[in-house]
Amino acid sequence: MDNESENTVNQAVGNTAKPDTSKRIIAFVIDGFIGGALSAVLGFLPVVGPLLGTIGALAYLLVKDGLDFDFMDKRSIGKKIMKLRPVRLDGQEMDLMSSVKRNFTVAIPLLNLFEAFKVLTDNDGRRIGDGISETKVIEVDS
Repeated sequence: MDNESENTVNQAVGNTAKPDTSKRIIAFVIDGFIGGALSAVLGFLPVVGPLLGTIGALAYLLVKDGLDFDFMDKRSIGKKIMKLRPVRLDGQEMDLMSSVKRNFTVAIPLLNLFEAFKVLTDNDGRRIGDGISETKVIEVDS
């Protein structure tokens, strides 16, 4: 993360404004399509394809907010497109472990439905995964 992004994150950690819920939903759908595409591509491999496809999609969905690729800037592709950023409340940058803690709840059937409900009803838009990982999602300019 460059200095400008780091300053934005540090300033935004104190920001309590709830991010636009529609942006979060669109980002989630985009990331779901990416996970599905990864699953489909790997699924074409002979014999182990379906297993690798499932593992690949699940792995992306768990670590997507902590990947250290320049074009993603420590957030999922969906969040990057929708100008959202997950931030740690302690001001540190997102990492893989924070991402896994934040996202494992969406991989659990029924709990993922409650997570969607939490985003809609929580005053800060924080999910259970945000509470566990001590993170929140903020809106950013880029």
